[in-house]
Amino acid sequence: WRWRWPVSFERHVSIRVRAWWRASWVYRRRWAAGMDTIGLTKERHGTDYVPPLVAIRCNRWMDQVTVRMLPGQRLQDFVDVADRLAQTFGAQEGNCRVRSCRNPQRVRLWLLVHDPLTAVVPPFDPGPVSVEALIRGVPVAVAEDGTVWLLKLVGNHLLIFGATGAGKSSVIWAIIFALAPFVRAGLVKVWAI
Repeated sequence: WRWRWPVSFERHVSIRVRAWWRASWVYRRRWAAGMDTIGLTKERHGTDYVPPLVAIRCNRWMDQVTVRMLPGQRLQDFVDVADRLAQTFGAQEGNCRVRSCRNPQRVRLWLLVHDPLTAVVPPFDPGPVSVEALIRGVPVAVAEDGTVWLLKLVGNHLLIFGATGAGKSSVIWAIIFALAPFVRAGLVKVWAI
């Protein structure tokens, strides 16, 4: 299975085994001690309180750890120790992003364990050509979490800027390449200056 259908094997086996391993051995096993040494536990009347883990989701490049904050804690408390969280739980080069959740009592930690942007990203297959696909967005890049980033052009304005050598032309060519099938189908007209 691994050699014949590597994408399917990775999705159904490798990522799940990795997620189980990291959830069991990296997070749950080290969580209380890590929170204590980082300074995110609270002691009250002789009892230590640890921010509880709510969920752990892993993919090939990053772990998303959702934590319920203790009463009196705030998002900034986790932001202030993000580099220590990254070191404690094995994120790459201190890469821990702290994100808010819809629930104001929770915080989501994005711990980047592999960088999907170290290799050249080949152009994406834009998929079926339709007005709905164009409205949904065209694939133009890979985000830091390894997901494909869709650029929504319909009803939006886009400004690309950067210093010389920053890669502006790569962004523009990725957009034009993604739009090429829509141009051929007569759905898009490119005006470029």
